[in-house]
Formats: sequence, C-alpha cells, structure tokens
Amino acid sequence: MRSVAAFSFVLHCCVKDCSCDDFAELNCTSCCFNEIFSFLIFSLSFNAQCKSLSKQCAKNIGEGYLLSGQDISFVLSPGKKQQCITTFYENQDYRISICSDSTLGNIHMTIRNSKRQLLYDNHSNGNNSFDFKVSATQQLIISLIAPENNLTDELNQPVDVFGCVSAVVGFRF
Repeated sequence: MRSVAAFSFVLHCCVKDCSCDDFAELNCTSCCFNEIFSFLIFSLSFNAQCKSLSKQCAKNIGEGYLLSGQDISFVLSPGKKQQCITTFYENQDYRISICSDSTLGNIHMTIRNSKRQLLYDNHSNGNNSFDFKVSATQQLIISLIAPENNLTDELNQPVDVFGCVSAVVGFRF
C-alpha cells in the first residue's frame, strides 16, 4: 500500500514539473519516465534487502519461541519513526526482536498500550529484544525510531542515509 502511495506521489510531483498541459502528450509522459523507473528500481531493491534482514532477524528470535507471522519491515531514514499495532493474547509469553542495517545505528524501540501508556523502552539499555507476557488480550503499539544522523560528505553537506528495520514477534511454545 505504501508503494502505491509513494508511486502516486512521485507521479504527481513528476507531472507537476512537466511543461505540458496534457499528461497524455508524449513529451510530458517521457519527461517522467526516468524518475518513475528509478523509483521502482529503488523500491524493489530495498524490498528485497528488507526481506533478507527480516529472515536474519527471525533467526535471532531464539530457541523455545515460534514466529507468530507478525513480521514488521520497512525502510527508515535517520530521525524517522514507524509504528505498528499488533495484537497480543492473554497469558502468552512473547519475544520481540529487532534488527536494522548498520548504517542506521541502534534502533530505539518503545511499546505502548492502546492508551499510549509506555510499557517498554530500550533507550536506556539498548537491547534488541524484549520478553514479556500480557495478562489480557490487547493491542500494543510498537514504535521503532532510527537515531539522528550527523554524517556529511566532503563538502560538509548532509548525507542521505536509508536502511531497513525489521521487528519479528515470537511466542513461547
């Protein structure tokens, strides 16, 4: 769904920058081809990279845990945050394991209940996994935040960095 929205955004920006009145005209259509093609290649490349990271992260879930099928993967840039809402069932032991591309650094993970009360924050301990049990079935909000980036190139310009982040959920069997 995000790819479609992002594609629409690229197409809209591209059309807006075209110098013709009718998008159906050949010259206007061709002015966007390179941008759209580059975006698609970029998206497919990161999608494959994120799937690979997710498989690696699944191996870190540990013995005694089965993957729940709740695989959360996306591309993040420094200082950005992604959230997802996941259902956890009563009296079940869970482990959430997170992995990220090394270019992003240590990912900050928080877990909140539906009232936004903080249940877990790895900011102080830097752990990449969290074990817990819920006393009642509930939906929890998992937030993953990439740290800020202060990298610059040789001209002292900020460097754009993107990387995959993955979180896998397992339950004890």
